[in-house]
Amino acid sequence: MCVRLNHRFRGRGPEASLNPGARPGPFDRPDFSFYLLMAVMNLTVAGYKLANKGIQLCVIILLLCSIFFPASGTTAPQSIEKTVEAYLRVFPDAKSIGVIYSQDALEKTVRQLETIAKARKIKVVSSRIPSIKEFPAAVKELKDQVDTFWVLDDPLYSSQEAWSFFIFFPIRNKLRTVVSTEKGLKDCGLFYFSGDKEAVVNKRMLDILGAKVSGNAGEVRYYVPTP
Repeated sequence: MCVRLNHRFRGRGPEASLNPGARPGPFDRPDFSFYLLMAVMNLTVAGYKLANKGIQLCVIILLLCSIFFPASGTTAPQSIEKTVEAYLRVFPDAKSIGVIYSQDALEKTVRQLETIAKARKIKVVSSRIPSIKEFPAAVKELKDQVDTFWVLDDPLYSSQEAWSFFIFFPIRNKLRTVVSTEKGLKDCGLFYFSGDKEAVVNKRMLDILGAKVSGNAGEVRYYVPTP
């Protein structure tokens, strides 16, 4: 009798041998759908892990590319000392530089500029302002104290209000302007040093200001803004 019962309920699970009248449950006998479900779950987990590793790998690759292959149009940080030296080669009659800035991060840059300029007997007059509202007054205060205006890479100059005011300021006050990017030559910049041996001078501003380039300036490229 026991043999017949075991044969009758074989494969129905442990409860079947204890309860001859029990009906088999849906998971008492694993079939093809069960194995298919388990395979899908395993593939899903494996795919998630692989995708996660793939994302991490992509991030690492992007970081390495940004370090070793900078995007076109970007420029390396300027060397203040080399820029000052290049500027004085082109305009050796410069006596003073004015700087207006608003960021804490630029304090070190301004102090460095002051040290380098002082060693070359150039005076630096700096003015730090808290916001764009003080910009016009700070510019007017500097205009009678300097012959050169140094435009730092400060968010202050990204303001349309400041830039609109600043475009005409060098022309009205006959001030030479050193800019930190070649793009800055388009509006009001007079001088830009690319960081290598090349100094770039805005030909239109040169004519407007009546300034002259030294014959011992070395290699100078003239930039002509398009209308």
